[in-house]
Amino acid sequence: MDAATSAAAPPPYRIALLVTVMALCNISFMAFNTVVGPIARKTGLHEWQVGVVVSVAGLCWMLSSRFWGRTADRIGRVPVMRRGLAGFTVIFTVLSIAMAATLAGYTNAWFLFIAMLITRGMLGVCYSAVPVAGQALIADAFVPAQRAGALAAFGAGGALGMVFGPALAALLATFDLMAPMIATVGLGAVAWWISAKVPVVARPVAEPGAPETKMSLRDKRLRWPSVVAFAAMFCVMSAQVNTAFFLMDQVRVPALQATQMTGFVLTAVGFALILAQMLVRANAKLAERFKRAPWSASRWIMVGAAIASAGFATTTMIETVTHAAIAYFVVGFGMGLVFPAYATAASLAVKPEEQGVAMGTVGAAQAAGMVAAPVISTTLYHFAPALPYWAAALVLAVLSLMAARRLRARA
Repeated sequence: MDAATSAAAPPPYRIALLVTVMALCNISFMAFNTVVGPIARKTGLHEWQVGVVVSVAGLCWMLSSRFWGRTADRIGRVPVMRRGLAGFTVIFTVLSIAMAATLAGYTNAWFLFIAMLITRGMLGVCYSAVPVAGQALIADAFVPAQRAGALAAFGAGGALGMVFGPALAALLATFDLMAPMIATVGLGAVAWWISAKVPVVARPVAEPGAPETKMSLRDKRLRWPSVVAFAAMFCVMSAQVNTAFFLMDQVRVPALQATQMTGFVLTAVGFALILAQMLVRANAKLAERFKRAPWSASRWIMVGAAIASAGFATTTMIETVTHAAIAYFVVGFGMGLVFPAYATAASLAVKPEEQGVAMGTVGAAQAAGMVAAPVISTTLYHFAPALPYWAAALVLAVLSLMAARRLRARA
């Protein structure tokens, strides 16, 4: 039994406000992802430029994630979250102004490209504080047997963003392409205001005189969850960055309808994520009720990765937007089982006072997938629209086999 497992049970904790903050952040991000393809086409940006912009955001997320984790261990989870949200709101405002200026003809596509590189990179830094601080707070508030269910609830907050972000963008874009961007600024401000009300719990600290925690990126305890985090985000971003282009080129959706259709497809993903994470939470609650061990993280990863792999493979054969939504729903359900699993695996692998830096380390691996996927997947897309989806299917199939091997080794 590891140190985290032996921790005393903290008082009951309600995470509704924490989930709300995560949902509002993801609504903002998903609204941007839904509208960026059509804005790129209208302003003259190329697919590779969109891919580079998304990769820079992931690079900055990766480089800042461990910093936020160490800071959360030092000054607390909620202060770190509020700093990130304040920056998130201000920088989204600047990005929206740059986009509006280019759409109005005051600046050109290269100005917008450079502006997006800078602002999306800063957004990556600010946004990374939210999941790192939130997951560390959950690790403080819940004992190991309850942690998977609580992390799934937190993940469901992100999934709500995938439901309402595309839907909001699709609705507002019928009036103006900039309307979804304006909404993201308001939602960021609301998330910052709500974060002040998130309940704080005492965070574990090291024994007096103990050396300061300096967890390496190569820490053996976090290799497996880091591999899963990288692979999961790589596959998700491969799909997200290409969805609008895929619908326009493969399904022949007109550019003017691409925002609405992309929103419809990504909304299906959000519903699937919520359903899957409700299943993980229900499993944890039933296990607690009947005094049984819940499914292990590796088992959830094995099952979820296999389902998502099948969904990606099916995507390559779609002919209509409805077919795309069904295939993406399958992908979303599988990934909804994987995401809380690697966070749980990381949390259980380290000591209570290491939770912040551990979540930062896994967050860095997750962001590395966000860096690699857009550039690789948009390059593959250039050769054939189906190639990014086949690549994701292969990565997830290998991940499922690795999880199965771990389960057999422990049997």
